Amino acid sequence: MAKLGYTFKTEEVEDSPFELMPIGEYTAMITESELRQSRKGFEMLVLTFELQDDKFTGRKIISYLNVGHETESVQNMAMQDLKRICAALGMDKLDDTDDLHHKRMKIKVDVQKGKPYTDKETGEVREGYDNNTIKGYFSVNGSTSNASAASGDGSEPSAKKVPAWKQKG
Repeated sequence: MAKLGYTFKTEEVEDSPFELMPIGEYTAMITESELRQSRKGFEMLVLTFELQDDKFTGRKIISYLNVGHETESVQNMAMQDLKRICAALGMDKLDDTDDLHHKRMKIKVDVQKGKPYTDKETGEVREGYDNNTIKGYFSVNGSTSNASAASGDGSEPSAKKVPAWKQKG
């Protein structure tokens, strides 16, 4: 338990409705990165992108890359996204995700429709919330790297082997 040291009064806090960002390209930088375990126990790389322009400056979008997923196709999608991020930043190797931090890039933001869910307390089916997702990565000078584009090198990481970005050398 934590004593606040003051009385919090909800009526004194102004409502600030959450506003989705419109679909489009935005300048952003990765400000945080961490390897975490997903709820299912798979390794994922969590990247926090902070927007640097427009009225959304300071706004954050979190991207979850399933780099250690058991399903090869899911892991491959994560590796392709990581490759695109590196390409957008002009990097061809990555040993430490801190090397991705505080470098400007363009991201393509999309809106993902919320999925209906069942409220655990009431059993009611409720409408899910829409959210913003990242669908592409670009260098600030304009070269493109779409999230849906093929890598072109024919490589596919195996779910059984160590991901290339974790290998030494």
